[in-house]
Amino acid sequence: MTGGKTMRDFILESLENQKRLVESMINAFKDLQKAIVKRDYAMVERLSAQIEGLSFEIASLEEQRGVNISKEGFKNIKEFIASSSDQQLELSLTELLEKLNELTILMDGTREMFEFENSYMKFVNTLYSGNANPVGTYSQSGETKNLVNNNINRYTTFK
Repeated sequence: MTGGKTMRDFILESLENQKRLVESMINAFKDLQKAIVKRDYAMVERLSAQIEGLSFEIASLEEQRGVNISKEGFKNIKEFIASSSDQQLELSLTELLEKLNELTILMDGTREMFEFENSYMKFVNTLYSGNANPVGTYSQSGETKNLVNNNINRYTTFK
């Protein structure tokens, strides 16, 4: 490592930076959810761009860390931390994983909000445009096939 930094210091700094980036992403997703509820589409676009930028920063950080770890002969960060038995590194990795779990939950919630918003807008569009295609609940004879078969079965069992 350069500048007198050990691999441990580099990994610890990398995990701390990634935790800060993930925390920023968590906050951006929380703001994004608020913008969706308020239907503030300019804010949605701005936050989406911010989230994309943060995800690129995280990917770059992970790539850099992976290169340095592989230079030291380790497959991944977990293997490096396990070999070092450093409690501070373990704690930092655990905190990062907790934040990533929180981020995943927020991302799922945001995706569901977008899906609901899209469905709602399609519904409203259909109501206003008058192009609602009625869903047929009966066949041309006036009854569904299953209803007819169920009635036939009901009458034949009581004979």
